[in-house]
Amino acid sequence: MYAEAVLAEAKSARRVLARATFRVRRVFFGGGTPGPLEAVDLSVVVSALAVDFGLADGAEITTEANPDSVTQWDLDGLRAAGQRGSARWR
Repeated sequence: MYAEAVLAEAKSARRVLARATFRVRRVFFGGGTPGPLEAVDLSVVVSALAVDFGLADGAEITTEANPDSVTQWDLDGLRAAGQRGSARWR
């Protein structure tokens, strides 16, 4: 699963950057791959980044969506995910 691969990569990056003290300011899901992912999967990835690295205040989380396939349900899920955290979804 794509989300699991992203989570594994984030954990690996955290190990490599163990001494780094930055917070994530931007997360971009794009290039067509995330379109089929549900909002809950995107939210899980962002939550893992928040735990592993921390999110900067007002962090920007952006995802592309195909206008031919995105639904109001998808958009509502993304908005709800953004409202649960301190990140701002675009």
